[in-house]
Amino acid sequence: MNNINHPAHYCQGGIECIEAIKAATIGLMGMEAVCTANAIKYLWRWKRKNGTEDLRKARWYLDRLIKEVEDGVRTARIPEGNSTEDDRASGGRGFSADGAGEDGHYTDGAERPSV
Repeated sequence: MNNINHPAHYCQGGIECIEAIKAATIGLMGMEAVCTANAIKYLWRWKRKNGTEDLRKARWYLDRLIKEVEDGVRTARIPEGNSTEDDRASGGRGFSADGAGEDGHYTDGAERPSV
């Protein structure tokens, strides 16, 4: 496997993690998309990469997603087919896939797990 484009810990059962994330985040915006994607990523690879550390990271993103949904911060949905992948990942607000703004800083001040 190619460690840059197709690392073994992201390719399992004939499915690549990024493709599963792409499907799972259709219709999600902003932090909902970010937290969902990251939780999936860490759950996907935990047994083949960082063990319980990845499980803790997945839990962090799940807890954050629950907080976002319960607080009603991002509950709007993008109808499928009406957005680009970049819009889904950033909520159309210039955020990267990990939730950082264009300047690389996070707007909510929350501490992030190290990757």
